[in-house]
Amino acid sequence: MSLPAAGAIPGDPATRPSLGTAAVPMPGGLDPGTPVDFGLVLRTPDPAAIDAYLARLYDPGSVIHRRFLTAQEFGARFGLPLARIAGLEAWARDAGLTVLGAVDQRTVLRLRATAGQISDLFAVRLGTFLDPTTGVAFHSPLGGASLPEAISDAVVGLTGLDSRPARPRAISPPGGRCPAPVCRAGCPTR
Repeated sequence: MSLPAAGAIPGDPATRPSLGTAAVPMPGGLDPGTPVDFGLVLRTPDPAAIDAYLARLYDPGSVIHRRFLTAQEFGARFGLPLARIAGLEAWARDAGLTVLGAVDQRTVLRLRATAGQISDLFAVRLGTFLDPTTGVAFHSPLGGASLPEAISDAVVGLTGLDSRPARPRAISPPGGRCPAPVCRAGCPTR
C-alpha cells in the first residue's frame, strides 16, 4: 500500500506542511545508522462510530453530553483489538525494530529504528535539512512511503519521520496584553 507522503495520513495532505524554500538540503541524506523514533498510525475499525460518538458528546440534548472517555476507554471502544496490536508489535520486533509502546487510545504504535531500516521496510529515504533561521539540522522524508502488506490491514500511515523543530507562535489578544494568571508564553502582562 502506497502512502502519499511519509508522515502524512492518506487523504490529508495538510498534516505535513511543505519544507518550503527556507530549509536547505544537506548532501547525502540521513546516515542509515541514525536511530529514529517514529510511529505507526493505527487504523480505527469503525470511524463512523467515532463520528456518531462525537456528535452525541457535543449535543447539549444528549445523555452523554460532555461525558468524555478516558484514553483507555477510547481505545477499548474505538481502537484496534489488543491482539492485533500485539501482532504489530511482534512484526516490528521480527523486523529488527524496537517497540517503545502503544498509546492507550490505540491510535499509534511507537517504534525506534535506524534510518536504514525505515528505508528498507517502508521504501522512504530520509533527507537531512538545515533551517537557516535557527541553524538547526533536522531530518524529513524525501518522498512517499509504502506499507508492508503484513501490516496494511491495521496501519494507515507513519508519523514522526519529520524531526523539524516546531516554531513557537506567540498570539496576543487585542491590545497585546494577556491576563497575568493565564499567560505563561512570555507575552506582556498587566
